Amino acid sequence: MASIVMIAASYKRPHEVVGYINGDAVSVDFFKVQLMNEAANSFQYFHDKYGAMDSENFWTNSLGKEVPIEYAKQKTMGNIAAIMVQLQLAKENGLLTDTSYEAFIGSLKEENKRRKESIETGKVIYGPIQYSENEYFNYLLSNLIIKLKEKLQETEFLLPEEKLKQMYKKDKGNFKFRNKNVEKISIPMDETDSKMMIEEIQKRVNEGEDFSEVVASYGSSFKMEALLFDNQATRFDYEATGISRAIAMNLDKGQISEVYEEKEAYCLIKIIDSTKAEFPSYEDRVDEMKKRHTEQLYEQLVNQRIQEARVELKQEVYDSIKIR
Repeated sequence: MASIVMIAASYKRPHEVVGYINGDAVSVDFFKVQLMNEAANSFQYFHDKYGAMDSENFWTNSLGKEVPIEYAKQKTMGNIAAIMVQLQLAKENGLLTDTSYEAFIGSLKEENKRRKESIETGKVIYGPIQYSENEYFNYLLSNLIIKLKEKLQETEFLLPEEKLKQMYKKDKGNFKFRNKNVEKISIPMDETDSKMMIEEIQKRVNEGEDFSEVVASYGSSFKMEALLFDNQATRFDYEATGISRAIAMNLDKGQISEVYEEKEAYCLIKIIDSTKAEFPSYEDRVDEMKKRHTEQLYEQLVNQRIQEARVELKQEVYDSIKIR
């Protein structure tokens, strides 16, 4: 667990800094922004656990042995610790020179000034006309983390060729994916008796009747498709037929699915054929393996840094922060 040290507020401007994480200041402004981001999650927690409803005194009333404002602030400090250790990692790796919120605000002002001037001179800009603090911070942080992972992948997390080939061999040995050729029928959910008809089709086919002939007997009410679900599917394929794909993966050749819903239609599939998929080549897999390795080590490193983080609170300032 991270160590938490309560320290007295002794600054002339007591609301400027609420605490420190590994010696780096956490400004009150930044804490408040993150507290507002956490507020909805904390409210949901108390609503689900205690049935609490929003009220004027919701944040300060005790529920069980918990007080919502204290719970939310503890969660917020945990979230900030996770952010700060990643900013500190970026600084250690030469991707950031200043982790302070003041430096971020200066960058935000410069970016919004640039956007304003671009619009006034007729230049094209992408994204919002002006960034809010929260929008710009999330934008910068997400891009910084991408660059940090890329840097670590080529340095601290670098995998030798021999290790990559071992990973490839293990992945290939564990590969069980099977391509599925399927026939799919669907009918809009708002069509009269749609569910009753598709359940009748399922029953008749399960009793031995031919799938295509049974569907044809219902006229043009149903859409029938021949589909291939393989291991080359893209994100767009999953968006279009993700539920059907997931169901097909659990069926063998000749089997019929239960009736299910997808894209506002009742659906049914039959597996026409099932064949073992070809495992991608080493060259096609190497970038994905590097990325997977980096993601695993990055998560471990960040979690370790969070556990080891030294969190110092200016108690008087911390206690004075309210949600409303």
